[in-house]
Order: sequence, then structure tokens, then C-alpha cells
Amino acid sequence: MRLVIAPSASNGELVLDFVDGQIGRVRMPEFIFDLIGKGLAEVLLAGQAYAEITQIQVGSGTLTISGRYNR
Repeated sequence: MRLVIAPSASNGELVLDFVDGQIGRVRMPEFIFDLIGKGLAEVLLAGQAYAEITQIQVGSGTLTISGRYNR
């Protein structure tokens, strides 16, 4: 599986916008990613009571999520 997404932060929530995807040789429809992406964003934000995402950076082959620990 290959996913290309454009992550961003909006009002303290993670937004994952679908760009492109493949499952094997078959192109992935956006509606399938919408189901996967929502779950992925929820998992990443599960610790929201303990941490806050302040910035998301995308580089060549990297995804950096910055934040701060809430006591």
C-alpha cells in the first residue's frame, strides 16, 4: 500500500488530505482513504489530553509533528 497525503493542523486537530494512493497495482479511491485517514488522525490525537500538536512539517521522505506536553 502506498499513500500520499497532505497533513495540516487546524484548530488543534490533524487534517489528512488525500493526494494519491495505491493498493498493489490498483489505484486507491479517495473514499477508502477517507475511512483510513479519519481513523489514523484519531489515533494520532488520542493523547490530546496529554499533548497539543503545534506544527506539522513535510519534507522529502519525512513527516515531522511538533507539539508540547500538557501537564
